[in-house]
Amino acid sequence: MKKRLTVMISMLCILMNFSGCEETLERDETESYNQEFQNPDGDTKKKPTPTVRPTPTEEPEESVKMVPKVTQPLSEETTEELAEVTKEVEEPEEPVIQPAKEEKTAEGYILDRSDNVLYLDLENTGSRTYPEEGKDRAVAFDISNAEIILTNPGQDVPNSNPTNVSCTVSVTYYTEDGCNIATAVSGDGCEQGMVTYVSTGTIIDWEGNLVTLELTEGDYAGTTETFDIAGAYVSGELTSGSVAGVTYYIKESDRIAASLSVGGYEKEAQ
Repeated sequence: MKKRLTVMISMLCILMNFSGCEETLERDETESYNQEFQNPDGDTKKKPTPTVRPTPTEEPEESVKMVPKVTQPLSEETTEELAEVTKEVEEPEEPVIQPAKEEKTAEGYILDRSDNVLYLDLENTGSRTYPEEGKDRAVAFDISNAEIILTNPGQDVPNSNPTNVSCTVSVTYYTEDGCNIATAVSGDGCEQGMVTYVSTGTIIDWEGNLVTLELTEGDYAGTTETFDIAGAYVSGELTSGSVAGVTYYIKESDRIAASLSVGGYEKEAQ
């Protein structure tokens, strides 16, 4: 029994020694490996780089995979609207050029003036042949912003303003919305009096406000004319064969007497 125990103890010691030898051997091999990469001067040689195996990439779970976005196609109407907007942005609008206003020139006699409006007779631009001539054909001109030009400022002119009634003017203007807009008004400022005639003749006949004379001197001498004396001043008695002088104007072929003198007494006709 004692002998068997001794053998077992011996085997245990052998096992322990063998294990210690393996540990010593591994430590010696490690030190020998480290020393192998050192030179005598102490420089360390580059150790071989260990190979690193890539870590396998895990596939994303099915629930988190990216799904491509599906875009709905634009309607034709929307596409056209976008095209118009793009065109407006890319092509700025060209400035609108207003057409030049066509200017005209007219000459007329000033029949009347109201504030900044002149009423002109464009048919007869000179003296009136009878009162109120041209009133039925008056043409209005707005002179609010017109340049007023006196054509002969160096002369002795009764009026310094050429836009007075009875003056003849030249007007430069354009038409806008049916209105004549003057840009310039020029004239000499001389008023035009009414055209009158003076004749002398023999009274042939009279009836009411009509007197017939055989004209011997002055205007229309050698003719026989009938005069309307309704608004005239008459001097003397109207008798057949008497000599009378008459001042008158002509309106549409009618002779309208301003005055009639017979024998030196002047009175208003009845």
